[in-house]
Parts: sequence; C-alpha cells; structure tokens
Amino acid sequence: MQYFFTMVNSNCLCLICKASLAIPKKGNIERHYLSLHKKYNEDFPPDSELRKSKLLTLKKGLNEQQKALTKLVSKPISVTIASLKITHILAKAKKSFVDGEIIKESFLAAAETLFSDFPCKKDILTNIQDLQLSRSTVTRRVEVLSENVNTKLISDIQRCHYFSLQLDESNDFTKTAQLMVFIRIVFENFSVKEELLKIIPLVGRTTGKDIFLAFDEFMEKSDLPISKLVAITTDGAPAMVGSKSGFISFCKKSEKYPTFLTYHCIIHQLVLCSKRLNTKNVMDITFKIVNSIRGKALQRRLFKLQIENEDKELLLFNNVRWLSTSQFLSRFLLLIDEIRNFLHDIGDIYPQLQDPIWLMDLSFLADFCTKLSNLNLELQGKNKSLIYMLSSIRGFQQYLGILSNNLAAREFRHFPHLLKFFNENPELMEQDLEKYEMEIDKVSNEMTFRFKDLHEMELIITFINNPFQENLNVTEISSKISNLLTVNQAEVDLEIINLQNDLALKALNGEIVWKFTSKNFPLLTMVSKKIFSCFGSTYLSESAFSAMNLIKSNWRNQITNEHLDNSLRLGLSSYEPDYEAIAKSKQCQVSH
Repeated sequence: MQYFFTMVNSNCLCLICKASLAIPKKGNIERHYLSLHKKYNEDFPPDSELRKSKLLTLKKGLNEQQKALTKLVSKPISVTIASLKITHILAKAKKSFVDGEIIKESFLAAAETLFSDFPCKKDILTNIQDLQLSRSTVTRRVEVLSENVNTKLISDIQRCHYFSLQLDESNDFTKTAQLMVFIRIVFENFSVKEELLKIIPLVGRTTGKDIFLAFDEFMEKSDLPISKLVAITTDGAPAMVGSKSGFISFCKKSEKYPTFLTYHCIIHQLVLCSKRLNTKNVMDITFKIVNSIRGKALQRRLFKLQIENEDKELLLFNNVRWLSTSQFLSRFLLLIDEIRNFLHDIGDIYPQLQDPIWLMDLSFLADFCTKLSNLNLELQGKNKSLIYMLSSIRGFQQYLGILSNNLAAREFRHFPHLLKFFNENPELMEQDLEKYEMEIDKVSNEMTFRFKDLHEMELIITFINNPFQENLNVTEISSKISNLLTVNQAEVDLEIINLQNDLALKALNGEIVWKFTSKNFPLLTMVSKKIFSCFGSTYLSESAFSAMNLIKSNWRNQITNEHLDNSLRLGLSSYEPDYEAIAKSKQCQVSH
C-alpha cells in the first residue's frame, strides 16, 4: 500500500506504471516510487481512505487485464482441441479431409437456429467460426493425431511381454500393393491389445523377398523388440509361406528373428474346406437363373412386382465373399415359388425346378452351407484368440459327426430346409441320403488335414485353458511345450506337477489362474502368455482392407501412402489421442 507494488508470478510489479523490478528489495521499490510517482503522496495522502480506494482500483484493473489475457490465450487452445476432436471423428468415419469445411458450415447453419434465443448466441457463433477445419489444417491434424496414437502403441509394445503379428497383402484402388500388419500384444497382467501396426506400400514386385525386405526395414526404423515375437499368421499365399522364397522362410533364415510359430489363417482354411463340397450341379443352375433375373433391369423390376416383401429380392452370388453361398441359396429357396411363376410367364424353361432330386440337393446344400457360414461368423471379429478359434473348430468337427448321424437316422432337426422339403414330399422320405453323409465326411476330413498343424498345439492349448484336468499326461504335455516353444522339459515337468497340487490355484478357473502364477511358475506363465498373444486368423487385415478402400477410393485416389497410413491408423485404433497435450504443444491460432 505504501508504494503501490504487488507480487505477480514471483515478479515485483508497480500497479501505477506496470513496471517490473528484477530484485524486489525495499530500497529498489522506494527509489522507483519516489523518482517516478512521488506526486501520488500529494494526491493520495498516506493512510487515507482515498489512497486505499485508489489502491483497490489499481488492483482491480490489473485483475481485469490478467483475465483478458488468459481468455485470449485459452480460447485458441480450446478451439484447437475441438478441431482435433472433429478431425478424429472424420478419420474414424473414413471421411475426406475436405469434409471438415462441410462440418463447420453445417455447424454454423445449425447454430443460427438452435441458439437463436440464447443471449450468448454471438459468442457461440464466433467460437464456431474460429474452428480450424480447412482441408490443409485437417490434413495436418490427422498427421499429428496419428503420430500421437502411434507413440502410445510403440510404448505399449516396448513394455509388453510378448506379441504376435498377422500379415496380408492386397492392392488398393490405384493397384499399389499394400502390406497390412496387425499386432496382438499381451501384458504382464494378461490383458491383450490388437492394433494396426503399419500399412507398408510395396511399390515394385510382391515376392516373398520383397515383402520381407519392406517389413524388415520398417522393423529396423521402428526399433521394435523383435525378440518378443511369438507367432506370425498369414493368408497362406505362396509369397508368404513358400518353403524356399516365401516371406516366412526369409524371416526364419534371418538371425535377427527369434524362433516363432507360423500358421495359415483359420478362416481362410475353413473356406478352403468348404470348397470340397460338390456344389456344381446346384450352383450352375441357380447361378444362371438368378443372373437371368437380376442381370437385366427390366426383368428385375418385373420380378420385384411379384414379391410381397421387396426387401427379400434375389441375391447375386459372389465367389470372393466368404458368406455368399449360404445367403444366396437360402434366398433362392425362400423365393422358389415366385421364381417358378416368373420363369413360366416369360417362357424360360428350367426342368430342374420341377425335379425333386435336384430340389432335395438344393435344400441340403442351403442347410449345410449355412452351418459353415455360422462357424465363419463365429470366428470373425476382434479379440478372437487362437484358443477360442481352435475350440470352435474342434467343436464344429464334432458337430459334423452329429449332422452325419442325423441324416443316417433320417432325423432332420439340424436341416430345416431339408425337413421342409420332406414334409412337402413325404413319398421321397426313403430316398438314399448317403451322398449327403459323404459330403459332410469330405469336409470333416479336409478340416482334419488342414488344421493338423494347429492340432499339434491342441494339447498345450487344452492345458492352458484347463490346467487342473484329471489324468493329465505330464510328460506328453511338457514334451509338446519344450518342442514347440523351446524351453527346458525337466523344469516344465516340475512346474506342471507343482501346479497340479496347488490347492489355492485349484479354486480358480481358466485364464484367471495364470494371473497368479508368475512368481512360482515362471515357465508355465511364459507359455500361457505366448499362447494368449497368438492371432487365430487374418480377419483384422481383411476388414482393414475394406476400410482402406473407403479411404483410398475413386474420389480420393491421390491420397499419399503416408496419409493413407495415418487415416487408417486413426480409423482403426482403440487409443484415444491426448488432445490437450497436442494443443498445448502447438502454436494455437483461430481460423482465418
């Protein structure tokens, strides 16, 4: 009060002239006041009410200035955070960078009406107008958000215990080959994350060596702990699994890579198993009929007029899509009466539509393909571990035996289309069904053959899933573990025996057990973590290619490989970016 000074952020500030003193000593303060503001002693006498009032006025003015400055600084930061969040939403929806401007325009148009009666309408519109959402700004936002998310992923990979990879290769819209790499990481507490690691463009050839060189270069640049690698899952293409010049063979030859497991995608192998079905007799005719109706615009319109529910029109068959056959045949059977009537009216003759044996084959095939499709759907999705997928395959193989027995006993509770056919044609009930049993057996035998590599792991997986099973063959399991994962068999023997007799752990079930074994059973804990880290399929890569085609489409075919990687990462990642940290690290400005 004596000299009109106050402390602001460790600085001694004069309230009158706003000058700051480097050393806040009484002598310095007094010298400054007497040399520059001595007149204040005359205008505002010491210890007077007038002087106190003036001091309060000066302090209030300083506070107002500080608030105004804080508002000026905080507004661009909040606007930038909002811009980052909108950009993230655009990336999640696989939208173009230029769509940010459309969002801002829509925002402004909606605000005019939504906030028309608000007293602060002008401030709201000003804040929206300040949003930075131009095409170039959104592009930069995508880059920085992707970098932030990738930093989190790399940090998790560095601290995880083990990880596995899945790789698949496909062409984008401009025919550039893109290698999709997903990673599944398992942590100390057995929690698991599945994330896109990288999409790597292959600008030249796509041989196994080219894929290996591109992937190895990425691993070197990223400085990822390759020693933690457990398994690599691929689509089974020759460039991936060729014994001499495939990607996997080059990885195994390299000294940088540890010994790892490798196997063909379970979903792909299931589709190959379904190819063993003899479908030609049925598919050729149904394909020809559907194409004659759906392939011509007039025919399609006329046919739809005969259907009560227009949403149930005929489906086109697509041999590339995994689930197409069952849906195609089921829809054909659903509309078979309308198909007969329509073809009769236009004069197209297909005697198969009146042939009961052909219709019986069609009914069986629709039912059995539906079983395969249901299994396919069960195996799809994120966080489907190898344990889960192999269990589903084994369960389905047992189910195939039930289906075969069901046919032999002429019970059709698992074949609804076939049951309906025999209800409508009881005179054919004694028809020989052995050919259908043979078709089921062919698929079952093909599954046994194709999944034989995974069956080598079945004993280990069964033990991991249920370590306290009765009549456990300790030697057999420890032998499998030591051969597959290169650990000391004698030590594994001892740990299995001790675990089997641990009464406290016996009270627990499933994977929960392994969360409490790291101290006393380090080898078995390591084995369980490695198994939990394994992918079962390349589903994530396949679905990511669909997302890639949305991002790099006919309307965005000039997007660079770097921006494709950034957009895809944000679109698929489960990580949430640190919006505030990013905004504070930038020089925030409002939109111009």
